[in-house]
Parts: sequence; structure tokens; C-alpha cells
Amino acid sequence: MREMGFADTEQERLKYAWELVVLFRHNAAELERYARGLHIVITLMALLTTVCAVLVTASHEEPREPYPNSTVAAEAEATVITFDEALSLDPSSQRVLSLACAVVPMLSAFLLALAHKFSYAKRWAMLAVAAERVSSEIYLYRARVGDYQQRTKNAKLAALVGKLIAD
Repeated sequence: MREMGFADTEQERLKYAWELVVLFRHNAAELERYARGLHIVITLMALLTTVCAVLVTASHEEPREPYPNSTVAAEAEATVITFDEALSLDPSSQRVLSLACAVVPMLSAFLLALAHKFSYAKRWAMLAVAAERVSSEIYLYRARVGDYQQRTKNAKLAALVGKLIAD
């Protein structure tokens, strides 16, 4: 037997459950945006670290002969491209690049720690799963299946009625 006002409270329960689904999906989308943005920034910082390291290393190198004491040296000189002119930096630029080589990896490490601490991707996945679980429970409830199917109070009587109907 249903309780008094069951239909009214049922509508309220369903409305609240759908509000939860909307809230979970909204928050999951927000966390997905944070997770993807942080991942992109971390990737760009790693790329910037590599570029800075390569530039500092290349700017410290001395110009060399491409093929010393070789018979193909004359032919090779025409095809070898050297970047000695492009990578010769003045001392202030050299200091800035060296400083960038020191600071950018620290920022990258900080962002990695931030990503690990707040676990945006993990929380995003948990909220997306929670939204789908609540949605699934709503449909199970509305279809009156599983835990939500109506049960009779007297199982023995229901079995006897079922047996009589079958005969």
C-alpha cells in the first residue's frame, strides 16, 4: 500500500534526482575544462624547457669545422648549414636565457604538483560516473524494476495465487 501523498513526493524525488544529474554534469564539464587546460599548460612548459635548454647549449658551443682533413670537405661545405651566427647571443640575452632555463622547469614542477594535488581529471571522471549512475537509478525507479519493483506483503499467498492461476 502506498503512503498518502506518494505521487506528490515521487515527483519531488524525481525532480531532485534530475537536479543532481544536471549539477554533476555541470561540475564534471567544469573540471574537464580545468584538467585539459592544466594539461596543455604543462605540455607547453615542458616544450619551453626543452627549447631553452637547446638554445643555451647551442649558444655556448664554439664553431667547428664540419669535416676536418676529409676529401669530401669541399663538397660538404656547400651542403652544411651552420647556425653559429643565429645563436651568438649578447651577454644580457645569455643571462635571460639561462635564467629561463632555471625558472621554467620549476614552474613546470609546480604545475605538475598542482595537477596532482587537485586531481582535476580524477574528480571529473568521478562526477561523470556519478551523473550516469543517478540517471540510471532514475530510469530503474521509473520503470519499477530491480530494487524498485513492487513487492507483495505475503509471499506465500502470492505463490499460492500464482500456482492457482497457472493450473
